[in-house]
Amino acid sequence: MRVGKLYAAIDLIAEEFSEYEIEQKLTQLQSALNTSVTSPNEQNTQAFRGSYAEVGKVLESCDTNNATPTQRRILDEIGATQYIGKGLWEKISTIIADNNITPANALQEIITLNKEVHSFHESVAKLNKEFENLDLEYDELESGEAEIGIAIPPEMVKSNLDGLKEEIREFDRIFKVFRELKGESVESSKIRSISSSDFQLFLESAPVVAAVIAAAIERIVAIYKNLLEIKKLRENLAKQKVPKEATKGIEDHEKQVVNKELEELAKSLIKENYKGDDGRKNELKNALKMALGFLADRIDRGVLVEVRVAEPEKPEEAEESEEGKKATTREIKAYEKQKQLAENINRQGRSLARLERGSKPILLLSSKKSKQDKEK
Repeated sequence: MRVGKLYAAIDLIAEEFSEYEIEQKLTQLQSALNTSVTSPNEQNTQAFRGSYAEVGKVLESCDTNNATPTQRRILDEIGATQYIGKGLWEKISTIIADNNITPANALQEIITLNKEVHSFHESVAKLNKEFENLDLEYDELESGEAEIGIAIPPEMVKSNLDGLKEEIREFDRIFKVFRELKGESVESSKIRSISSSDFQLFLESAPVVAAVIAAAIERIVAIYKNLLEIKKLRENLAKQKVPKEATKGIEDHEKQVVNKELEELAKSLIKENYKGDDGRKNELKNALKMALGFLADRIDRGVLVEVRVAEPEKPEEAEESEEGKKATTREIKAYEKQKQLAENINRQGRSLARLERGSKPILLLSSKKSKQDKEK
């Protein structure tokens, strides 16, 4: 991973612990549970339940829960996931559920967990301070900036430059299609940063282009999930000894559903976004369908594609003059619109973080194969 991305992840965790007062909430939970164990009565039980619910509410609302796939990978690699957000809440709720009959055991496990969380937080705070003192690069988006992240499994390109070059060329080609769709100049994407745990690239993007790519990713993930459910249904029928002839219709449907869905997605994206010349419209629709097919195929085969954008800066307070107040009102309306756009992009762009893939590719797409695929 790149140190700039790691720095940004560490800083996010440190800010989260401070903003949500996580250690304080855990101390309160431990204290309430201790009181409930040593002086069991209805009042103390209710106090513990209230503290428990408060901890759950806080941890469920943490920003790290909304990490992008590549951010999530960093958090996993540094062992942070179990001590933040939903990961920490899962550990706490499991302790309470497993020791419902023996709250004294739950107390001892909570005490141990709180010590681990404290040690983790202490290490994060120290590391964050050292990064700051060393004046290391901090790789984070500025207000209004957008980026497209791609993480390519090394084995997919046989871990060599030829394969990586071919794959990057293909991604650059499809992103040009999305740029044209939004009326942006059709040029090669600029690289913000590169990492090598996987082959990770982070590309500059206009927010409007990021928005349409994020929407496409969300829809592709929905298509994937739908097909995975159909596939599971067919496999369950096979386990029940249902004759293959009887399930042939389902198998035929699987083969048709992806191309049909991608064609419909291309049509809707053109209708919603393209404002250019009608003569180019049909050509662009065909190019967009090919781009969507490539994107779906790569997602199906384990490539991470994410989109995110930084929220815009909030306008300053209004001036006293009437004209100044009107100008500020316009700025606030524009800010709210941009903020909503950013929230939509980030929500859609995180779709892959919630995707549970099958063990093998299931979309059965016949997109252009790389030189490495042909050699296999």
